[in-house]
Amino acid sequence: MRLHRLRVEQLRQFRQPYEIAGFESGLNLFTGPNEAGKTTLVRALRAAFFERYRSTSVDDLLPWGEPSAAPSVELDFSIGDIDYRLRKSFLHRKRCELMVGATEFDGEDAEQHLAELFGFRFAGKGASKPEHWGIPGLLWIEQGSAQDIAEPIGNATDLLRQALEHSTGEVASTRGDEVINRVRSERETLLTSTGKPRGIYAEAIKEQEDTSRWLEELDKRIAQYREQVDHLGLLRIAQSADDAEKPWEGLRAQEREAADRLKNIEQLKAQIEGDLTSQKQFHTSLGLVEDQITGFENQERSLKQREADLEAAMQQVQIAESAEARWSETHRDAEETYQQANTALEYARQQDLRADLTRRIGDAQSRISALTEAIAKAETELDQLSALLKLAAESELDEAELDRLRQQHAKLQELRIRQEATATQLRFNLLPAAQISLDGQALAGMGEHLITKAAELDIANVGRLQIIPGGTDLAELVREEAEVSAAHQVLLQRLGLPSLAEAETRCAVHQQALKDIKHSEKTLQTLAPTGIEGLRAELAAHTERKRESEEQQAGLDPLPERGDGSIETLVQADARQKAAREHLEQVEHQASEAKQRLITMQVSRDAALRERDAQQALVNAPDRAQRLQYANSELLRLRAEIEALQQRIAAKQSHVNAARPDLLGQDVERFRRSAEQAEQRHRARQYEITLLQGKLEEAGAQGLEEERAEQCVRAEAAQRRYQELKRRAEALDLLLTLLEAKRRELIKRLQAPLRTHINRYVQILFPQATLDIGEDLIPGRLTRPNQDVAGSSGLVGDLSFGAREQMGVITRLAYADLLQESGRPTLIILDDALVHSDDQRLEQMKRVIFDAAQRHQVLLFTCHPGVWRDLGVAPRFITRSSAAVA
Repeated sequence: MRLHRLRVEQLRQFRQPYEIAGFESGLNLFTGPNEAGKTTLVRALRAAFFERYRSTSVDDLLPWGEPSAAPSVELDFSIGDIDYRLRKSFLHRKRCELMVGATEFDGEDAEQHLAELFGFRFAGKGASKPEHWGIPGLLWIEQGSAQDIAEPIGNATDLLRQALEHSTGEVASTRGDEVINRVRSERETLLTSTGKPRGIYAEAIKEQEDTSRWLEELDKRIAQYREQVDHLGLLRIAQSADDAEKPWEGLRAQEREAADRLKNIEQLKAQIEGDLTSQKQFHTSLGLVEDQITGFENQERSLKQREADLEAAMQQVQIAESAEARWSETHRDAEETYQQANTALEYARQQDLRADLTRRIGDAQSRISALTEAIAKAETELDQLSALLKLAAESELDEAELDRLRQQHAKLQELRIRQEATATQLRFNLLPAAQISLDGQALAGMGEHLITKAAELDIANVGRLQIIPGGTDLAELVREEAEVSAAHQVLLQRLGLPSLAEAETRCAVHQQALKDIKHSEKTLQTLAPTGIEGLRAELAAHTERKRESEEQQAGLDPLPERGDGSIETLVQADARQKAAREHLEQVEHQASEAKQRLITMQVSRDAALRERDAQQALVNAPDRAQRLQYANSELLRLRAEIEALQQRIAAKQSHVNAARPDLLGQDVERFRRSAEQAEQRHRARQYEITLLQGKLEEAGAQGLEEERAEQCVRAEAAQRRYQELKRRAEALDLLLTLLEAKRRELIKRLQAPLRTHINRYVQILFPQATLDIGEDLIPGRLTRPNQDVAGSSGLVGDLSFGAREQMGVITRLAYADLLQESGRPTLIILDDALVHSDDQRLEQMKRVIFDAAQRHQVLLFTCHPGVWRDLGVAPRFITRSSAAVA
């Protein structure tokens, strides 16, 4: 196929008709910046072939902001010796026309003819999708999709296989696929794709397993029946022995005997608890007597301690009295110093106030002077601004009318120049005696005249000459000059100006006045940011502030005389007053603490005196000696009682320990549980005998032996059916494996032409490399034997993005060669492809594309023209403003 012409209209950014004609039969390079319309042209080609002309899902073709447009595409192309012309319009003017030589197709017939011719199909509903694009979808690479090869190949697989079969007809003539499909169908009735049983084979396996399982279950039930018969006999023998011996009665007697021994020990332990209670009471009484004796001793020691505490308290009182007297005297001195500092501070404040008022009066006077001067300057500048505004208003001239004056003046100059170039010039140099006149005007001496209309020249004693200027436009120029001159004079009169020069001067004066006005306004803004009235208000405020300060200064009392003649600043006096105050506060705090400490010591002394007197009264009590003697005798008695009771408790505890009451309690529990278990076991065995006897009677009535014989017959039949289906499934699986192996061998032969084309391109990029093709015709493993680095062999899908992009372009070019050999039309479109290739790989890919262009028409669109300048073709620059590109 060869594309000759492409024309689009009202399609995206191409609102006006845009045409590209004169396509080369080989490589065509189209360049342009982003959004120039390269991808739009590719979209137009796809719409012309893939989209139904009646489709309402092609809104993306509309120009932006024009929903009522009717996008249209027109193509001229040829296949072999046949010329084609396709016209297709969408949306608001739906139409499809196809001219094939002298034959015309219209509407859906035209679209169906295109689909059969190029190998694609239309969408049943809505916009066309990649799965419909077939061969063109494989060869027309969209922007950013060169690396995606699996889906386009999958969409064109059937047509590619037809092309392969066309190249290798002797292989395609076999009916092996029908046999394989028949065997696969038969196998699929018995096995899944992974070899697992299914259908009747799976049912036969399940039936064989079920019958075998049921037979095993019957065998287990029969064996269990026999075991239960033997177990029932043993249970009856054990039950008869228990009925005769009654072992639980002996265990009950042992339990009662152990309980009696445990009861005696518990009584002895209760006696020990009573003795321990008595012993605890004796110890309590002993402690009270010991505490009483200790109390008598503590009274004497306490009296001595109280006398020592009283003497120490009296000494502390004397120390506190001395300290309180010292701090009282220090407080009087600190208070006097503080009063002196206060007086000095007040004097310094009066001095500082007088100085501050003097400073404020001076500052106000300085500001008043400055404001008075600023107001005078601002008023002068305001007068100057008023004069400038008046001058600007008087000199203002409409710019449009000034431009008209300039244009009229220029036009007059042009007309005069053209008249001089066209009119007749009369130059003369006359003798003094010559008498010559031009239209009644005497000529003399030397000069020249420009004759723009017919004139008469009178020569005395000679005659009259009539001069008619040449040129047919001269009269027109004269009339046009008169008209322009009249309009020029009218405009000058309306503006009140004598000439254009005066107008230019007046315009210059106006412009300068405007500049001076801006400068004057900035100066006035600097002098009076808030206006002259603001300056006057500020002047009045400072005048009032000065008056108030002067009145306050006059109302101050005179300063008192300082006796010592010293002068302190306010800061110094304030610091001295603060220091005196802090010192006074510290002294007051210390004096208060000394006073409080004296009071505390006096209270402690009085308390110590009272405690000494009270303790002296206790020691001198009259019955104290008698009570001490009684306490000592009671102490001896209680100690003897405690020792005798301890000996009795030890003897009883020794007897209890020898009897081991914990083991006696365990014996009682052990004999009780053993008796209960013996009785419970006897009852449970009787229940088991009854239950087992009933089960055996029920099982004997079911006829398990007869049922097992019947089940054996069914199991044998199921096993035979399972073996038959197993042999059939294994035979079909083996046959399919052999047929598919043969088919793969045929596919290798079938794919040989495709591998030849692919490896031809691959070896341009990678010398001696090979690229495998799978049964699905998708590129598989790339092998590069001369690669020095690791990973010289790997799947295409594992390559880098740029390498996958290169393999995608190479594979498509190989399919184009194959399709061309089978008689299919081919057109290759590369929209900004190979943008992720490095410089070295890109150079090799240029060789690949140039080689493919020797056999196919290639349309390459790019926004990087410098990268492709060495392809040997002149690039065509696409712009939306162009009407056509030849």
